[in-house]
Amino acid sequence: MSKDATTLLFRCLTASTVIWAATATARQPVPTDTWPLQQQHLLTGRYTGKLQPYTQDCQAVRADLVLLKTGKPSDNSRRYTLKTTCIAGAARHAAPKTMVGSWWVDQIGGSCLMLSFEDPNDPMIGPNIYGFRIEQDTVSDRHAHRTDYALAQDGHNCHSGNPPEDQDKVLRRVR
Repeated sequence: MSKDATTLLFRCLTASTVIWAATATARQPVPTDTWPLQQQHLLTGRYTGKLQPYTQDCQAVRADLVLLKTGKPSDNSRRYTLKTTCIAGAARHAAPKTMVGSWWVDQIGGSCLMLSFEDPNDPMIGPNIYGFRIEQDTVSDRHAHRTDYALAQDGHNCHSGNPPEDQDKVLRRVR
């Protein structure tokens, strides 16, 4: 390998390491003891972004997730609505899908927000279809930096080890 090629390779590796480090710094995992039942209402709201779907006929979906919590902060009733539109794959021209179900935070799994859903037409689907690592997301707007939360997809139960295909599958809170 020539000296110029070696130098170019070194620069590319250095640049990719810097980009990776910047991305990792922007989205830090939240400590596992952050989400006791009394704090989970802080996660409610609307999140949008891109997801890896649970079906085989689509490779990526645009997602709009609304997390609701009803009752008292100590109450256990949490519901969600997830609207997805296929943006890549065989089902790209299919109608958008809407799912509703319950959500919960698995403290043992390291603050993993889980969406539960069972499809009566397909018994192989469920009970958990999506798992998200809860991460801090520093958002810049015109006036200040504020810390919010992002939901980074990690399989259906946060045990997938953050595979490369899920790197860009993040839902960010919409304010």
